[in-house]
Amino acid sequence: MTLEQIKLSFQLAVDKYNGTKTLKEVKEIGRSSGISPNSVNYYCAAYRHMMNGTLHTSSIGTEVREYFISQIFSMCNNHIKRNALNAFEQTIEYDEERNHCTLHKNRSILEKYKKFLTEE
Repeated sequence: MTLEQIKLSFQLAVDKYNGTKTLKEVKEIGRSSGISPNSVNYYCAAYRHMMNGTLHTSSIGTEVREYFISQIFSMCNNHIKRNALNAFEQTIEYDEERNHCTLHKNRSILEKYKKFLTEE
């Protein structure tokens, strides 16, 4: 996935979450940019879970998730930032338990953003 597709995926997820576009619309825009409609659906769900601080069990790429979190950190208040980190941590724990492994890269991203939050 290219950086431009990642950026577009984020914007589509925001538009869907805010109600400015329907799921059908964001899937079509994604498709026309080379992003699978199923992937667009996962990105929209992941964003919603980050905003709400809830577990998201469908995996999205680490680069995509880190970009989403970086954008949430640049545009949202501390409450939403905490929600995003809580959702990310729950997802890491779910994936680690399910796959019997440690997701070192994801954990380092989580710790980096937790540190940003405590410095504010």
